[in-house]
Amino acid sequence: LRQVLLDNPNAVLIPVGITEANKFASSIVGVEDQVKFLGYVQDPIPYLNMADVFVSIFPASGGSSLLEAVVSGQLPSVAMRSESVTPYEPHKESVAEECIPVPETLANNGDYMGIKNILDRLIQDDVFRSEMKMKTIENSKKFEAKYASDKYFNKVLSVYQGL
Repeated sequence: LRQVLLDNPNAVLIPVGITEANKFASSIVGVEDQVKFLGYVQDPIPYLNMADVFVSIFPASGGSSLLEAVVSGQLPSVAMRSESVTPYEPHKESVAEECIPVPETLANNGDYMGIKNILDRLIQDDVFRSEMKMKTIENSKKFEAKYASDKYFNKVLSVYQGL
């Protein structure tokens, strides 16, 4: 991400989460002014609403942050495909591809240069960013219809309440 910021001096990275400052501290030398560490925030939605792009650099490209970004339907989301094969059932599953079926914003697992190239294009190309935003909006409607039923919502809510 450092190179993305170097190549795009008007871009700002806002990592949100408990440990992000520790993860990125050594990798932002020279671009410190473009990175705003927030740490843990209880409600990330306002930050998603003000962003132009969401990026998940977690190698498995999953988790609640990716789901929140997709369901918000407001911004293109960039992530890595992740394929795993379980020892009990030899099938491939990809959280990122399920959430973001837009191949233009998915990089292969571990392909950080692919993430950089996608981010550069989204930052520099207003037409591409607009097209990806429209695809995200369309996808969020499909995703919500598939997963955001009252039953699924209540199940997820009960898990969070149990924490």
